[in-house]
Amino acid sequence: MKKILTLLLLYPAFLMAQKSHQEIIRAIDNKKDLYTSAAQDIWGFAEVGYKEYKSSALLQKMLEA
Repeated sequence: MKKILTLLLLYPAFLMAQKSHQEIIRAIDNKKDLYTSAAQDIWGFAEVGYKEYKSSALLQKMLEA
C-alpha cells in the first residue's frame, strides 16, 4: 500500500519532468540551424587549443542573444 501511495504522489512530478524534457528537446531542435552554423564557423576558425578567441567570442555572442 505504501508503494502505491508513493507512486501516485510521484506520478505528477514524473509527467512534469517528461514535459520539461520534451520542451528542452523541442527548443534545441528549433535552433538546429543556428547551432550547426556556429559549429561550422568554429571548425573553420581552426584555432590552437587554449587560444580559441574567435570561437569564444562567437559562443559568448550566442549566449547573450
